[in-house]
Amino acid sequence: MPATTSCTPCCAETQTVNVPGVEGPAGTDGANGVNGENASTITTADFAVPNVGNSVVVDVQDSGWMVVGQIVITDGPANFVVASIPNSISVQLTFLGYAGDVAPATNVATGARVSPSGLAQELTDASAYAAGTAYSLTATSAALVFGTTSPDLVIPSAGTWLIFASVRYDYTGATFAASRTVTTKLRRTNNTATDLTNGTSGWLTDVITTLTYTAIDDVIGPVTYTTANANDSISIFVDVSVIPTAGTLDAVEANIVAIRISN
Repeated sequence: MPATTSCTPCCAETQTVNVPGVEGPAGTDGANGVNGENASTITTADFAVPNVGNSVVVDVQDSGWMVVGQIVITDGPANFVVASIPNSISVQLTFLGYAGDVAPATNVATGARVSPSGLAQELTDASAYAAGTAYSLTATSAALVFGTTSPDLVIPSAGTWLIFASVRYDYTGATFAASRTVTTKLRRTNNTATDLTNGTSGWLTDVITTLTYTAIDDVIGPVTYTTANANDSISIFVDVSVIPTAGTLDAVEANIVAIRISN
């Protein structure tokens, strides 16, 4: 046998080498997993589609897969948002009235399918601009009336809208002995006339003597406005608490813009 020779250089530490053993037999298969839950169901009773923005409780085979705020669609078709889930076999749905949906009061029969849907991507807008002779404010709240075109806007369809408005006010040889309050507001003038919620703005005039210059560009919005009507008329109403003792305070430019954000 040949003579052994020392390592050069010698190892400082003992080295361990792991050598794998023979592979063992395969283990037993694990238990089957639990079946996943269906993300759909069917209705178990007839229901009538409500007006846009109104809700209805719908009986279903299973509501466990739904969450509040989810958008779903039923046969019809009809799109809804889940308002609440009373129990495992019913759901409260708020009608969205998307383009192509069935009309309110339509009957949806037992056995109709219910499955997830999504947000409508359709955007609609409407606008109105003032033109012509300016409007001189009075101490009585009244709709802006311009010489040629007044800024009156008709909402063209039911749904939820974001409404923006602005009015430019000018002093024209005006005298104010004290600061007076100017109020600008959005008002629906038909289908039960009323001021729009959060649609009012106010500002104080300067104390001036026979001066002419732009006072302010007063902006209202965005105002969230929901309607079931297709012809609501929105106007801008203005007034000043005390009219100037000389000259006028005039609305010289005005506009309203509305953008539909949901059906």
